[in-house]
Amino acid sequence: MSEFNIDTTLREMADAIGDTISKDKEKIKEIIVKILNRRRERMKMLVELRITGDLTQQRFESRLEDEKKVLEAEFNAIAALNKAMVQKAVNAALDVLTKTVRALL
Repeated sequence: MSEFNIDTTLREMADAIGDTISKDKEKIKEIIVKILNRRRERMKMLVELRITGDLTQQRFESRLEDEKKVLEAEFNAIAALNKAMVQKAVNAALDVLTKTVRALL
């Protein structure tokens, strides 16, 4: 029977969490880029209209507020992904703990 070392186990659990979060972080970044790219033309148009004077500062700010609401709604979908990411990280850590126990039995 192997000797149990809590420090080693905790380090392995932390590594498992880190690996899981790192993978999911890239997925989330890709989603954010896609969301922003979908809004690309709209934001470009707003900037161009503002710098040419075809849009007043007040109307520009109003349109930006609209964009903010749209982006917030889309980014709220990422919150659900974050919850799933946390669950996967916890599961990965507990898998390490379970494997450690099995190895010790």
